[in-house]
Amino acid sequence: MTPLIMAILRGHTDILKMLIKRAGPASLTSPDNQGFTPVHYAAWNNDLKAMKILSIWSTFKEALNLEDIWGRTPLMLAASKVCSLNNYPKYIKPASNLIREIQFYVSSW
Repeated sequence: MTPLIMAILRGHTDILKMLIKRAGPASLTSPDNQGFTPVHYAAWNNDLKAMKILSIWSTFKEALNLEDIWGRTPLMLAASKVCSLNNYPKYIKPASNLIREIQFYVSSW
């Protein structure tokens, strides 16, 4: 797991900003052994702050369309939180907000 991904998973947005500046936009499309990119991890965690930080990079749109080894895109991961009945109360609002934000970013391109 990369430091960039660890910053996303732990919610350290200041560190994320620093790391993404050093790593550059190509780091958004670099998958781990499961095919997860930093954008996948931010979507999986319903981390809107991380998604906003990542969205300023030119490779963000490309990263939104990348599939993991199971064929899931970041948007599909965020939507899966909404559809999971076991996690419904905890995740429905953050995941719904994240999906709306992703759709807004993509539509503005």
